[in-house]
Amino acid sequence: MQLSDRIEEVIARSGARMGVALRHIESGQEVMVDADSYYPLASVFKVPILVEACYQMADGRFSPQDRWVLKTEDKNLPSGILVFLEDGLMPTVKDLLTLMIIISDNTATDMVIKKIGKDSINRRMRQLGLNHIHIQMTVRELFEELLPSADPTQDLHQLELQAKERGINKESRVFKLTPEESVRKLDHT
Repeated sequence: MQLSDRIEEVIARSGARMGVALRHIESGQEVMVDADSYYPLASVFKVPILVEACYQMADGRFSPQDRWVLKTEDKNLPSGILVFLEDGLMPTVKDLLTLMIIISDNTATDMVIKKIGKDSINRRMRQLGLNHIHIQMTVRELFEELLPSADPTQDLHQLELQAKERGINKESRVFKLTPEESVRKLDHT
């Protein structure tokens, strides 16, 4: 049985919709299962943000030691810890990037996006030949489309109840799996 057959069998048994793109570096052999479809990046969208932040630091636009002020308007619903900390805190860029990548802090993520820009992230992905990675929404924008309120100061239990009553809007661009949402299309690049 070929590896691709085994992967397809596992996917079929799982009942999930997923794609797999594998390339053996030394031999160049590839296994592509539904690799031409778009998939939501979820928190993986933080990797292209990190890449662009590193390029901008290398260009001297800011340094890992620079400090950015945390404000209420920067805060997002969890995951992460910054939402629970006091306004005026001044984490370093290195702190923000670390929180963004290691614990998937949504507030740190949007603080970085605000500084470097979504357009810059997307341009960088094109420059790197990653033509099917699209970062179109901040975490806050995603929550604003999905939830009754994206206000991080509200009672989260109450928000869950409201969201459950409302149901998730499957017509939202969050679920469109097109370049208008933060997606990654599996491909050979």
